[in-house]
Amino acid sequence: MNVYAKLFRKDGKLIPETLQEHTENLLTELKRLKEFYGNEIGSLADKVFWWALKFACLLHDLGKVSSHFQNKIKKLLKEKESIPKGLSKEIPHNFLSAVFLYCQEVEEFLYSLLGEKYFDKLFYSVAFHHDRNLEGFDADYFGEVFIKDLNKKLNLLEWLTSYGLSFSVLNKEDVEFAFEELQNFIYNRHKVKKSGIKKDKIFILLKGLLHRLDHSASAHLPVENERLENVEEKLIDFLSKKESFTGLKPFQQKAKSLRNKNVLLIASTGMGKTEFAINWMGESKTFYTLPVRVSVNAMYKRFVSI
Repeated sequence: MNVYAKLFRKDGKLIPETLQEHTENLLTELKRLKEFYGNEIGSLADKVFWWALKFACLLHDLGKVSSHFQNKIKKLLKEKESIPKGLSKEIPHNFLSAVFLYCQEVEEFLYSLLGEKYFDKLFYSVAFHHDRNLEGFDADYFGEVFIKDLNKKLNLLEWLTSYGLSFSVLNKEDVEFAFEELQNFIYNRHKVKKSGIKKDKIFILLKGLLHRLDHSASAHLPVENERLENVEEKLIDFLSKKESFTGLKPFQQKAKSLRNKNVLLIASTGMGKTEFAINWMGESKTFYTLPVRVSVNAMYKRFVSI
């Protein structure tokens, strides 16, 4: 039995992507991200961070095994998925995915690998990788969904054993506890212990990179491209095509020595602030912002030509 995660269109046809395929696509993009920007990310976090991000990728969509979610996709594929009686409402898959962290084996494994410091960050990153609310559901209904539906589909997750994850039946108490944790996060309960995580830089980094990996894998696009090399040489080569160019101005040359510093540059239009910025960024990833879309599009073409 296939568990679907995505549908995409190719040559006018709907093509399904299984949960395993989508998840492993995230891991491929995680490898790419670490290859190109591992040093920068590593300077902001410790070694355990990479494990947490890997398991965020592995766990983030497990809730899609639910019959409600599978039914939505299979309808479009002219397939069938029966929904257990009494389960009239669909719970967003991101919340269901997070509850799987409280399977006893999974919880013990993650605690031993990540420690308490990262367990909460991982739980909330998975739970809120989509911006949805808990309205219309209570702890009892959450428990019913696992007892009547998800607990009976654990065999469909056996492919995760190769990553150290094995799932046992979740009891109602575990699900109710997880539901309370979700409410605590949304409504800022237990402020001292929990709400501070929303401003925690490591949590923001973990959740943010999970979003990027998920979006890239879903679009079948690389999360990052290889770094540009010899940026200064390319800049000078581009400028040399102008007859008036006699070399970088002193302040543009100085940009190279300021690459590891924050800089505020104030100069009139046409003085060469963009050239300064290009020489300042070097081979680092850079966000170039402008207030008008027309200007952004023109600047994009300029950067591409350089």
